[in-house]
Amino acid sequence: MGTKVGQRRAWLLLLGLLVLAYALLSKWNKWPFGTALLIVSAILSWAGALVHWYRHRHSAAGVLGSATAMFVTYVVWRMLYWEGAMIVGAAALVLAMWVFVLWWRHDRAHSRTPALAGIVLACTIGLMAVPVHALYHYMFFETPGAQRFMHSGVGHWYRYGWFLYQDGHFARSASMIDRAMVEVEQNEARTGHDGEWLLVQLRATRSAIEARTWGEFRQLHVPQDPPQ
Repeated sequence: MGTKVGQRRAWLLLLGLLVLAYALLSKWNKWPFGTALLIVSAILSWAGALVHWYRHRHSAAGVLGSATAMFVTYVVWRMLYWEGAMIVGAAALVLAMWVFVLWWRHDRAHSRTPALAGIVLACTIGLMAVPVHALYHYMFFETPGAQRFMHSGVGHWYRYGWFLYQDGHFARSASMIDRAMVEVEQNEARTGHDGEWLLVQLRATRSAIEARTWGEFRQLHVPQDPPQ
């Protein structure tokens, strides 16, 4: 019975990691359902971890499953830019380090456990070392999927400007707003649609950056009847 439970746990965790890999590929290429698949991968990983933890809650292998699930959760948090990602990452680090403690005390016969925990630890630290704006820039501007949408990126430039502003890169943040205004002006020249209502908001944002008063991110407001 224990072997079957362990196998179910392993398959659920493996399935969660496979879904995570496909979800990241979907986000990379801007395929549909990437966000939903990220959330599903975390659910599957935790299902597998909790099944094993219930039976082996004091073993290094049991905590390793939880550390892996927490790492998957951290990846989801970072990729979706949710608040509190660093707290989730710190929890993954604590669980991974606790695996080493339990292995040293009780399970040193299982040589693969610390190696797997080391992988989780290294991957978590590596992802935590990537600044928010760098990750956002790559996912929204450099991937093959993002390149297909570069000419409709006013909202992307605007949001990227916010991430840069939060990180203290004020000059680069202002340049992103400038790029968004160029997009609006080019669209106006190409289509004849009046974009002044959007330029007003972008100019106000740029002034807030220069004054260091951009205290809150708000989506660009679209009037009910924008000028044509």
